[in-house]
Amino acid sequence: MSFQISKLNKFSVAAGLLALSVAAGPASAAQTKSFVISWFSLATYSQEGDCSKGLNPSIEKIYSNSLRDQGFPADKIAVMMEGFNGVLKGEMLEAIENRARVGGKPANIYQNPTGQPDTNLNPVDGKLGRGFNLDGKASGPQYEDPFTHETGVDNNHARALGCTNSQRALPPDRSAYWAYAWDGMRSTLPGWILSVTGEDLSKDGEVTVRLDRASEAVPIDANGNARRNTTFRIADDPRSQNEIKGRIKDQVLYVDTGHLHMTGEPFFFVDFDILDTHMRFDLKADGNLDGILGGYQEWMKIYYTFAASGTPQESMIGFDTPGFYYSLRKWADAYPDPKTGENTRISTTYRLELVPAYAVRSSDLKADNGAARTAANGG
Repeated sequence: MSFQISKLNKFSVAAGLLALSVAAGPASAAQTKSFVISWFSLATYSQEGDCSKGLNPSIEKIYSNSLRDQGFPADKIAVMMEGFNGVLKGEMLEAIENRARVGGKPANIYQNPTGQPDTNLNPVDGKLGRGFNLDGKASGPQYEDPFTHETGVDNNHARALGCTNSQRALPPDRSAYWAYAWDGMRSTLPGWILSVTGEDLSKDGEVTVRLDRASEAVPIDANGNARRNTTFRIADDPRSQNEIKGRIKDQVLYVDTGHLHMTGEPFFFVDFDILDTHMRFDLKADGNLDGILGGYQEWMKIYYTFAASGTPQESMIGFDTPGFYYSLRKWADAYPDPKTGENTRISTTYRLELVPAYAVRSSDLKADNGAARTAANGG
């Protein structure tokens, strides 16, 4: 299996300018291959028996329990829940949305998740899970990666939420939540571009890995996947430009440390920020990349992705939003707050699929145009 290589991608506004710029000087010896993310989700490895205490309650059970706790009589609850299909209206919408209690008064539960008691969601307690040994330790609740067999794997994000049906999936299947969230946004979400640069990407060696945000959304092909070999302009915003050192060994791309930051979207990740970044991607024969990205992420920002939309996501997809708040906080395992001692970040792993793409940077355009002008003037 070989990793197909292209020269460092350049772009010019016209074929003539490109020819002049090539003639003006030697091409870079570096080789770069770029990819655009086609699929992104929490890396789960759900299987029968991995939630020994049982799966967490359905949305119907969550809502009927909440109405009961708010003092609604059983017959009224039966009427309110009759025919419930994920859409909340009228009195039921008001009661569910404001089921928190702050100072004894109803309050928005998504803004005040501690306004109701912890529902003590069941965590995943199986032995297999995707990810990396981020802390280098072999103690505490950890997994063995089912594909690499690495032990001591830290992925408490999946542990905290993975016994809720809408979060469950066994690769290559996709969970209901992520199918909704990613598919619903990728037609407008600016593409995320991963580029790998090295002397010879067909061989083992050190590489530079970049992850950048594009200016354009990702076009989708007839099969619902990202269209291959599309050209993207890299956005100039430095908040979404990352460069990390990595290596290729046996046609696998590895990153073992780094800090990854990408600006997100209001109902996805407002601020996608991962410390101690790890990556492992298979360089596939068809030119695609398939693998995982992990590290430590702020658990409160993960909670925000569920709480931001209020009842629509919760009721239609089915999850316990305040329960997620408590569970993420409980399983956070790194970067304690110096004042409170509570961990601010949680170990996490995401599964990514990427297809070949071309990346164009404004510096490339300036270099091409400058070289073309020099050549045209006889320089």
